[in-house]
Amino acid sequence: MTEVSVVRPKFVDGMLLTAEDFCLEQSYLNRRLIQFGQRFSCGVIEGMQVDDYSLGKNGPTLKVSAGYALDARGREIVLDENQDREIDAKDGALCVRRCDPERVTAGVAAKSSSAKAEPQIIRTIERAEFEFFAPSDVSEKIKVGWVPLALIRLRDGKIGPIVPSRGLTGIAETSWKHNGTTLPKEWSITFSAPIARPLPQPIEIRVRNDAGAVVYPAVTDLKLDDTGTRLSFKLARIAEGVVHIRIACDFVMDWKGQAVSGAHVGGHLPSGNGIPGGVFESWFVVKGKRP
Repeated sequence: MTEVSVVRPKFVDGMLLTAEDFCLEQSYLNRRLIQFGQRFSCGVIEGMQVDDYSLGKNGPTLKVSAGYALDARGREIVLDENQDREIDAKDGALCVRRCDPERVTAGVAAKSSSAKAEPQIIRTIERAEFEFFAPSDVSEKIKVGWVPLALIRLRDGKIGPIVPSRGLTGIAETSWKHNGTTLPKEWSITFSAPIARPLPQPIEIRVRNDAGAVVYPAVTDLKLDDTGTRLSFKLARIAEGVVHIRIACDFVMDWKGQAVSGAHVGGHLPSGNGIPGGVFESWFVVKGKRP
């Protein structure tokens, strides 16, 4: 049987310490911090708010506030002060990642007085870098250490709506009224943030009539608009009865690769209970012929 050991130094009064002892302590703590961070989803923990800062600048410019985040490997990404970032002339997702630390060296006296002093690493400086990616690439970039901060859209060369990455995406609006009796002229679902493409077929419609029979009308022409937030679809003619609409939100990913929070708590919108995924369910009653 192979044993795996984790070494943590213990200090006592009068102990002679070397650089190796302190490095061992730092390695132990760093390992524990990473293990702790891996228990949580990657993303912004605090700060890192993205705002339009174009006033007085040559082109579209963003300001990212100080803060910190965790990447997919559980590592901290820290911004100690606000940062300005000029953006490309196209829509994209602003992401941040932890850079390889900068190593500062200096000549350190050798143990032997006759030996020559050798340059040693005496400190490291941790940094972060920003980059823009196409929204469709974000989910893959997250796997290699990037953390999305915001989705940026440009309108006529100016910064349009900024969609922050912090928080879960939910269903913000439906074209029908929950538990209502009026059918909409068109069927649509609006999400609070853009949804990733390609979109699966997550919608299930079933009608339970007065006799208790269940009918599944066909769902066709599933389309996501240019903003990625409004999903429209068509239904075959449905009979009278209670119409249940279910959306498997475990399979509906938002622009940052996270499942939509679909819990329709109390029939209120927006959906969500603080947990990604789940099933969104709503219903209404059909009486008489469809208009």
